[in-house]
Amino acid sequence: MTLFGKGLVVIGLPLIFEVIFVLILSFLLKQAALDATLVEHRYQALKGCQKIAASWMLLESLAEKYFLSGDRRYLDITNAPLTDIKAEFNRMFSENSEPWDTNHLTALRDLLKLQVKDLSTWKAESRYESVARTRQTGTLVLIELRSLSTDAERMLNARTLHQSRLRESTGILIALALSFNFLLAVALAVFFSKSITSRVNILSDNTQRLSRGSPLNAPVKGADEISVLDRAFHGMAAALEKAAGDLAGSEQRMRTIIATMPVGLITIGASGQIEAANPMAQKIFGYSGSELIGAALSKVIPSLSPEILSTTVEKQKGAAQEPDSFDGLRKDGVKFSVDVSTSEFATDNRRLVLAGIQDISLRRRIEQLKQEFLSMVSHDLRTPLTSVELTLNMLRQGVYGHISESGLKSLADSQSNIHRLISLVNDLLDLEKMDSGKLTMDFDYARVSHLIERSVESIRPQAEQKNISIVTPQTRLAIAADEDRLVQVLSNLLANAISYCPPDSVVQIDLQKEDSSIELSVSDSGIAVGEAFSQAVFERFQAGNQTECPRRQGAGVALTICRAIIEAHGGTIGVRASQPQGNTFFFRLPIAQDEDGDGQV
Repeated sequence: MTLFGKGLVVIGLPLIFEVIFVLILSFLLKQAALDATLVEHRYQALKGCQKIAASWMLLESLAEKYFLSGDRRYLDITNAPLTDIKAEFNRMFSENSEPWDTNHLTALRDLLKLQVKDLSTWKAESRYESVARTRQTGTLVLIELRSLSTDAERMLNARTLHQSRLRESTGILIALALSFNFLLAVALAVFFSKSITSRVNILSDNTQRLSRGSPLNAPVKGADEISVLDRAFHGMAAALEKAAGDLAGSEQRMRTIIATMPVGLITIGASGQIEAANPMAQKIFGYSGSELIGAALSKVIPSLSPEILSTTVEKQKGAAQEPDSFDGLRKDGVKFSVDVSTSEFATDNRRLVLAGIQDISLRRRIEQLKQEFLSMVSHDLRTPLTSVELTLNMLRQGVYGHISESGLKSLADSQSNIHRLISLVNDLLDLEKMDSGKLTMDFDYARVSHLIERSVESIRPQAEQKNISIVTPQTRLAIAADEDRLVQVLSNLLANAISYCPPDSVVQIDLQKEDSSIELSVSDSGIAVGEAFSQAVFERFQAGNQTECPRRQGAGVALTICRAIIEAHGGTIGVRASQPQGNTFFFRLPIAQDEDGDGQV
């Protein structure tokens, strides 16, 4: 068991028993409250019986007076005791009495109805017969009241006895709970001391033994963190012992590593002579080790004299310094380009220079091919494509005659493809500018509403082909930016949204102002990018698998250029999921003016 598990036992076990005791005590308290309610019901029943008996005796007294005097005025005042008896019956029925209460009360209510009926016939019959029936009914009522009172008193005594026993049980339970918790705390303390404290002492003793070089104690048993720590401590001690034994062979291993490194390494002395060269350096220059050792460095790198080497070492001191490029010379007389990284170190009271050599002739050739390719793209592709696009526009406008509907559709498709090719060419050229640091920005105050209008107009034909509506916000904000570049960014985001939206849908442009920045966003209802690809979509040439990242098409550089433009403006760009579907591409930029456009930053 882990220390966490043992801690849970120490804390949780008493807590569980406390919860059990609290639940039992809560049950006993509920029983006590129920008994108190029942006792109150019995007490109220006894009071009700007394009130009914008193009212009924008054009713019989009025009947006696009527019998003796024959005065019918006594009949008029019988309503008061009858009303009291009815009210008490209704109260006793409304108190949710037990079944045996209800039976007595029902019998009394029936007798009361009979008595009311008898009273209504007093004026029609002789008073002797009426009073006789009243006395007979009264006798039955008193019998029922006596039974009800007797039962209520018996139940009252039983509930009182039950409450007394319940109090005794509660006291015993509390005493047992306190005793049990005390014993449980003692047992858990002993368990914690034996399972943790004693083993921690063993670990402490092991640290002292390791410092003295004495043998360690036997490994601590168990599966908790202490045993894991002890095993790690034993492993560390074994590793230290093994490292001490392997120290003698470390020089040979280092030589092996240097010999197999894919980078040429040359050790140069103070006089500029080569003192050591690894196999890769020998391969790069075509010399054997014996031919290089003792030779001047200028033999393989003619322009790298001792003075220039010293300057190079000083310049490259520090972290993350770029290597310098020189012309190398192979044994066969062929010149090629190399990158040289230098570092100075001391050994045997001597200052030596370690030079790392990399053959970059292939990389230079690739860069040359890339420049030739971009030159071809810029001059041999963009100009003809622009001419073709102009011709297609003239055809669609009817300059060369009427064209059928199917022809116009084909022209629109062709024009869309030409526009896509031109955008691809422009993206490739911008990517090269970005890599070479030539992607410049012409900052000026720009109206956000104006750049939104320009962006929407640039992609309106593409939106009209799919009958997609573009909703734009109203704003008077201004920012310090290169408006043409921001139009390029927003147009790319709009074109991306239109490409993946279903026909007859809506693309939403939103503008949110924060404390010192604004957020422009483009929301669509197309296929979601997915959280896993929210950053990958802005990486270059990451078109990827369409089933995994369906938003990526083409060369995969447009969003990369968008990110570079936004970051050059000091902003950020990203994508998040829209609701209920689709995506929201957004970028944030600093605010240059307030909403009144008064030039305040």
